[in-house]
Amino acid sequence: QRVAIARALVFEPELLLLDEPLSALDKNLREQLQAELKRIHQEIGTSFVFVTHDQGEALALSSRIAIFNRGRLVQVDTPEAIYQRPESRFVAEFIGKMNLFPLHDVHHNGEQFSGRFGSERLHASSSRFFGDKPLLIAVRPEQMSLSREAAVAPGLNSVPVTLAGTSYQGNLHLLNLTLSDGREAQVAPRCT
Repeated sequence: QRVAIARALVFEPELLLLDEPLSALDKNLREQLQAELKRIHQEIGTSFVFVTHDQGEALALSSRIAIFNRGRLVQVDTPEAIYQRPESRFVAEFIGKMNLFPLHDVHHNGEQFSGRFGSERLHASSSRFFGDKPLLIAVRPEQMSLSREAAVAPGLNSVPVTLAGTSYQGNLHLLNLTLSDGREAQVAPRCT
């Protein structure tokens, strides 16, 4: 991979197309080459178009990400914006894990809304609505936490869950949950 990239760069191209260049590599070598590609990009200034199906790789390497759905461009933005403020349900679910809470009996006041999820009333603020019926609250697993206490601080949302399983992944412990309506959700507290 290094030799192929060096051969392509010797001609000082304005644009370099990299189509899944790291897909066959093990995790450690892949991470080393990601760092090297990022360094090369910063040093020489050549624009890279990096095609990948690895969402983590796209987030780690990109200054801009373009996401396609069935051949149609659905969002172009910075990695942070794509991850934190997806413009559609597809993008929200495509980039990383996402817990979705469908709301019924929705009340909307400016950018604040609330609605029922099961027997709980959830509140959120958003400037983007995905046009789904019912309205969805989308929450990343690392933005959630678990508590044994039934009461939570004012302004925080709470839903009852059952712990269905765990998956230790080194830097995090993925907790698989079952919600009151039978849906699955995940919480990813950082391991210390």
